[in-house]
Amino acid sequence: MRAMAASEQREARSARSQRAPGVRLYRVVADRIRAFILSERVPTGTRLMAERQLAAQLKVSRSALREGLVALEMEGVVKVAGGSGVYVCAAPGEPPESDDPSPRELRAARRLVLAQVAAMAARHATDATVHHVERILGAAEQSGSDRVPEREFMLALGAASGNSALLGVVDYLWGDQPIAATPASGSHRAMLEAIAERDEARAAKLASCWSD
Repeated sequence: MRAMAASEQREARSARSQRAPGVRLYRVVADRIRAFILSERVPTGTRLMAERQLAAQLKVSRSALREGLVALEMEGVVKVAGGSGVYVCAAPGEPPESDDPSPRELRAARRLVLAQVAAMAARHATDATVHHVERILGAAEQSGSDRVPEREFMLALGAASGNSALLGVVDYLWGDQPIAATPASGSHRAMLEAIAERDEARAAKLASCWSD
């Protein structure tokens, strides 16, 4: 275990030492994964090798690898399926020009903001705004695809909050969402029910545990 930890530390130092000034580490790792997919001509739908093997192949730590995979998932290049593995969803294109914020920072910010948005939506939502969110979720459930358009869902919650500043923050945090839809879960329905029942505490609690 100590040898493995020391090896990962060396790999992390190596990745950091090779990045250009101002370039975030997760972006260096994401670019290595991108290059690997292209050089190996990995077909869409293929499951990548196990995390430990891929980290060793790319000479990065497993924690850095996870950050890089999240970045590529947000670009729509891969899909991280818990308990199943990482699958290639599309051929990698050019990396985005901006690498701020990191995927970890973005997810943390989304959870913090979503808790406030959900609470305010429960406090200020009208029947019309609740029905709008219901239509988005209902359409996803009835389509048989079991996918929820995440950006549209979050913007509807932001509108339901009645606060234009919060809606603007939601627009930024979920803006240019590369993954157009996410798997429907009980969390979507439970949050809508809490908002419809005007239960601020439950809505905020559900939002704070949100996993995107």
